[in-house]
Amino acid sequence: MDTLLTAYMPGNKKEAYTQMLGGLGNKIAQHLGNTYPGFKEVGVDIGLDQNLKPWIIEVNSRPDPYIFNQLKDKRMYRKIYRYAKAYGRIR
Repeated sequence: MDTLLTAYMPGNKKEAYTQMLGGLGNKIAQHLGNTYPGFKEVGVDIGLDQNLKPWIIEVNSRPDPYIFNQLKDKRMYRKIYRYAKAYGRIR
């Protein structure tokens, strides 16, 4: 995400924008957790329009960790994989 946003905003704006998107994801997860207490994981797909306005594309109660395995930096993949394994989705 850092690479994609670099072309559209300077560093300090990019950091604040990234935090805002993280906050949006947390709000969505909290709301779903309150409404459906059985959810252990939530994946949120967000798209950005030409004005960098975020749009929620979909919310998944069982996010697929394998798409993150395509990234060079494997930290996010390992984190999501650990969650999936801890909740019994992967053996």
